[in-house]
Amino acid sequence: MAYNLKLRFGWLKRTYGKDKIDNYISHWLERVRASKLDEFSHLLKTFNTWRTPVVNAFLLPFSNGFTEGCNNKIKVLKRISYGLRNFERFRVRILILGAKMAPVAKKATDAKKCA
Repeated sequence: MAYNLKLRFGWLKRTYGKDKIDNYISHWLERVRASKLDEFSHLLKTFNTWRTPVVNAFLLPFSNGFTEGCNNKIKVLKRISYGLRNFERFRVRILILGAKMAPVAKKATDAKKCA
């Protein structure tokens, strides 16, 4: 039953429009309530609290994936740098790592070519 509910929630990705997404979530939550699975009780409370942000997550193209990736890289660096004596060197390593991850900006010469 829980696996079936999970699959049905995945179908939400194929739904477009705020009203349709909200409607689909409402129907899905009714199915979850009807299943009476104890594992989903906390999920129901969470969805009721965060309903609008969840709907917006399916509507908007924004993601915090890049930020999470940077955070993860810093945590890995922190783990492998255990015992590093000089904090300034650790800070520089983080900044170098950040420079490697940053998106590449277009050069000014490219902008002049387009003009």
